[in-house]
Amino acid sequence: AKKECKGLAICGSWPSTVDASLFSRLAVDYGCDLLVDGLNVLPETSILKVNGDELLKIAGLSKDSSLDSAAAKVMEKYPRLRVVGVTMGGDGGVLWERGGEGKEHVRRSYIGPEELPKIQVKNPIGAGDTVSGVMFALLAMGVTAQEAFKKGLRAASKSCESYYGADFDPQNFAS
Repeated sequence: AKKECKGLAICGSWPSTVDASLFSRLAVDYGCDLLVDGLNVLPETSILKVNGDELLKIAGLSKDSSLDSAAAKVMEKYPRLRVVGVTMGGDGGVLWERGGEGKEHVRRSYIGPEELPKIQVKNPIGAGDTVSGVMFALLAMGVTAQEAFKKGLRAASKSCESYYGADFDPQNFAS
């Protein structure tokens, strides 16, 4: 039987007793996208979602470097990487997407705070994981990277309205 998988997500770190090559082998064997939300980028990573400080660290750049420079460096280092999403809390996020006019072409999209719901923050814990989960699920359903990232950011914003974290109605971010 053919192995089928649309994606594998790694959010955060994994136990030190687990060999990272396990995730790489699974992604290759199943022919699926590998999303990484954290500092442990693997060669098979196709989608990366991090915050700005994490992107700079992965790129090996100083904190005064630009996110554009960091994204370019990371996408060069990891040729399978086709989407990089950087969350910026209440300031929105930036998405870099490889493709279109060839593997070297990268499109940059900024989703600003004016495109996100106005909320009263009660608990931001889990907001980044919410972006990753919503974005990855929508990408697996064929939604464009830009739209998937925007909806992930909207969902993350809504998740901050609850003291319980990520407790929200998915219909609230659908548009």
